[in-house]
Amino acid sequence: YVHPDIEPFIRRFEQRSHKDIKKYISADFSDRLNGDVAGSCVKSYTGMIVLEVSRSYWKSSSEFAKEQLVFHELGHCIFKKGHNDAWRKVYIDGANGEECIPSSIMYPNGEVKSYYEKFRQYYLGDFFGEQSEENSFSTGGHCSPTTDW
Repeated sequence: YVHPDIEPFIRRFEQRSHKDIKKYISADFSDRLNGDVAGSCVKSYTGMIVLEVSRSYWKSSSEFAKEQLVFHELGHCIFKKGHNDAWRKVYIDGANGEECIPSSIMYPNGEVKSYYEKFRQYYLGDFFGEQSEENSFSTGGHCSPTTDW
């Protein structure tokens, strides 16, 4: 069973990843995730993917934050990606200065959702291995979110 509210994000993931996961996934809301945990994804020994999303997180999140959460969790199950807590300095053409942003959708807490909408093409290109001139940024290496520019 895939909850109808989560289903469009699963479809987006399938389109970008070119993976057909519909028949191998269960995705629903949960009230039993602990503390600040917004989602969880586990792949069983049978190959079934079980995605759980915090109902309260979902209700208070934008469409962009919902997409980032679903992709992040599926990144664990489908791509076997771990968390990436690195930050990256980016220079944006036509903008003043630079920004220090979480370097991946796989950042371990909700911090990336503050940057996801603005840098969505960068994050998706990186996540799906589709970097191109249209979705890449000049990067200045690693940085710290507390660095003063």
